Amino acid sequence: DIRSRVLGNPGATRLMQALKPRYYFAAHLHTKFPALVEHDNDGCSCTRFLALDKVLPGRDFVQILEIPTRSTNIRTEKK
Repeated sequence: DIRSRVLGNPGATRLMQALKPRYYFAAHLHTKFPALVEHDNDGCSCTRFLALDKVLPGRDFVQILEIPTRSTNIRTEKK
């Protein structure tokens, strides 16, 4: 599948191409696979994609990421 460039779920690929999220994660893909998916030819719109391996001893199936967030003023209600 990797050599023929058809790795993954075609439905999930269409969803990612339509929504164009900043981040997209896939689990249990039987391999760890990071990618940067460009949606426009100018390189301004892209998705950081990460597929993780299946959960087995000795496999690389967990990764911790720090994802930047926008600073917002959120009001909290006191109860």
